[in-house]
Amino acid sequence: MDKINYIYNKYLKNKSLNRNDLLIIYEIDRNIDVSEQKILLKKILDPRDIRDDISRIFKCNKENISLSYKDNSKDIIYHYGDICLNNIRSLSKNLILPKYVLGNLDLSRIKEIKNKIILPEYIGRDLLLSSLEYIHIDSKLPKIIRGNLDLSYLKTFPKKIILPKKIYGDLDLSSLKDIPKEFVLPKYIGKNIIFSSLTEIPKNFKFPKKIYGNLDLSSVTKVPKNFKFPKKIYGNLNLSNLELIEGNTRFPKIIEGDLDLSNITKLPTNTILPNKILGSLNLLSVNLISEDTSFPKYIEGSLNLSDIEFISNKIILPKIIKKDLDLSSLKQIDKDIQFPKYIGGNLYLSDLTKFNHKLKLPRYIGGNLDLCSIDNITNDLSLPNFIGGDLDLSNITKTPYKLPKYIGGDLYINS
Repeated sequence: MDKINYIYNKYLKNKSLNRNDLLIIYEIDRNIDVSEQKILLKKILDPRDIRDDISRIFKCNKENISLSYKDNSKDIIYHYGDICLNNIRSLSKNLILPKYVLGNLDLSRIKEIKNKIILPEYIGRDLLLSSLEYIHIDSKLPKIIRGNLDLSYLKTFPKKIILPKKIYGDLDLSSLKDIPKEFVLPKYIGKNIIFSSLTEIPKNFKFPKKIYGNLDLSSVTKVPKNFKFPKKIYGNLNLSNLELIEGNTRFPKIIEGDLDLSNITKLPTNTILPNKILGSLNLLSVNLISEDTSFPKYIEGSLNLSDIEFISNKIILPKIIKKDLDLSSLKQIDKDIQFPKYIGGNLYLSDLTKFNHKLKLPRYIGGNLDLCSIDNITNDLSLPNFIGGDLDLSNITKTPYKLPKYIGGDLYINS
């Protein structure tokens, strides 16, 4: 915003704009989507000679620049604005598109590209191919797309087609069911990767080291052994249909959103989950946890283990869970379990009736603690110091010798 204000002040004072200023106001290096900035940009751009500015930016002749698609000819290299061709269903061999489109290219009604087509090298906003079912193998996609690439209807990806080097928005391949061996993702994707129909990841497939949005793999049932996910995902990782975690699967070290593994029933030997999850971890179908499972140290959201009934191995849960820990089906603990020191929300242990080791619950629980099935509290159970909500001990017949120092809600005791 500071740069836009700076340029706007230069405009108000009738000062000339340099090339760097022009790159900003014409959104060449960075798209601007904030409404307040858009208003200022319109005021700056309205009186300007667009062809003159574009020629200064790219050091070309004005004759090489078009402002409407009907101007297009072989001489046109740069087009400023959108090209909307959503009224055509097929592309002819003779279609001429400029090398650079400083806006959207809308081809959203085209179902097939039967002939070799060379699309622009650079698109400043979105490339919309949302109805495309087939593309000729010798066609060329852009090298850079500063917005989204929508290929959401494409079910089969041709072997020779090369994706752009950089996509600054979403890559939508939501209908793609399998990936050819030759398939290579862009080096940089600025937002979401959508593979929501993909059922299996190929053996040597590689993701970028970082994904700056969500990674949707919601139909994947299997990943290869020793598979490496990106090191960091800035959004959610959706693996909600994954049935099995193979040995030495390497999850991201950091996920800034949710990790959905809701269909997994076992956490096998050497399972190493992310170090840090800034959303929630969904393991609601897990019924077996191996002793050497490595949970995240920190979870900003909730941890759902609501289907597990018995813990027969020593496990270490995250040190901090900012929201809820759901162990609502847990009936028996046979081995030592290390609970978090801090739970910001609720701790659900509503089915727990038996534990064969000393059980030390978190020192701090910000919400409710549900122990409604336990009938007796001995010295082997260490209750929290602080409970911000309710403490449910409604099945015990004798008041515990030591209650928490603070209970912010109600205490339920059947005595």
